[in-house]
Amino acid sequence: MKQSELSEFFQSLAGDEFRLALIVAAAVVVLSIIVIVYLLLRKSEKRGSVAEDGAADVPEVPANAKSSEPSPKASANTMRMAVPKASVAIPPRLAIPEDSVLRRHYMSHVRYMIETITFPCPTDCMLRRHYEHLISSRLEDCLSDEAQMNRLISSYEEHRRNGGS
Repeated sequence: MKQSELSEFFQSLAGDEFRLALIVAAAVVVLSIIVIVYLLLRKSEKRGSVAEDGAADVPEVPANAKSSEPSPKASANTMRMAVPKASVAIPPRLAIPEDSVLRRHYMSHVRYMIETITFPCPTDCMLRRHYEHLISSRLEDCLSDEAQMNRLISSYEEHRRNGGS
């Protein structure tokens, strides 16, 4: 390219059309930055409200609760059921933690022990639903009866000694 062609090219770029395109591009960039900042702030506010509500995730169970209440159902989008809230009266001798986080971890560990000694989770959606119901009912049985919990612990320890077979 010759020097005169380059100077003509840069002069055409400096024209009104280029300035207008540059202004529009700058406006789009500024607007997208504002939207991103707004979405990030909104997301952090949601996280803050979830953290405040997190302490109330496990309600206290009254002593006269009935064990015939249905267990909570999982949503259609989840593959596994959430750890069910204790819908039965839990005897005080089981020493389940009162702190919500420790209680959730305790119940998750009991559920893990049940799943470990039970057959693998089926892949069929109907069979998986029945499997989850079986696990939930065993969890409720173990939480409501000390003898069931002792049987679960001994079965789990035997299963671990035998190498998971």
